[in-house]
Amino acid sequence: FAGVVSLDLRAHGVRGWEDGIEAEVEPQSWEVFARSIAESQGGLPKMKQLLIGQTREDHFCVWLGIAMATGKLPCVEKLEPARISLDTQSVPIISDAVRENQFPPAAFPLTLCVREGSRDVNLDNLIRAIAESRERVRVGELELRGGQVGEE
Repeated sequence: FAGVVSLDLRAHGVRGWEDGIEAEVEPQSWEVFARSIAESQGGLPKMKQLLIGQTREDHFCVWLGIAMATGKLPCVEKLEPARISLDTQSVPIISDAVRENQFPPAAFPLTLCVREGSRDVNLDNLIRAIAESRERVRVGELELRGGQVGEE
């Protein structure tokens, strides 16, 4: 997959090419997909478009954020969903990447939100990193419900 430039899986999940069979992708499969990008040695260095659709699978969006923050999607220009879910594992990685301007120079605004069901996710470093960044990360929305800001 390292040479793939565009991947569009929005239509109906994944379609069978020869027999026309349509099958929805199981939610946990999206997590495995994004995690494999994040943990791979080279990632997807040529990927310009990664279009999954409006999945509400938060684990996918956590690992997608980690993949972007660790340089595994350096050329991405179009992303759907353009949403990164935050949890205690991803916030430090994403905060450091924002602070060090290591995120891909996205031409689209990202929605950063606390992963559903997460509690006590400290967002101080991330908010500080966004404020101090050199506009490399375009944040369209911050959904902080479930996160923690400031001292208790």
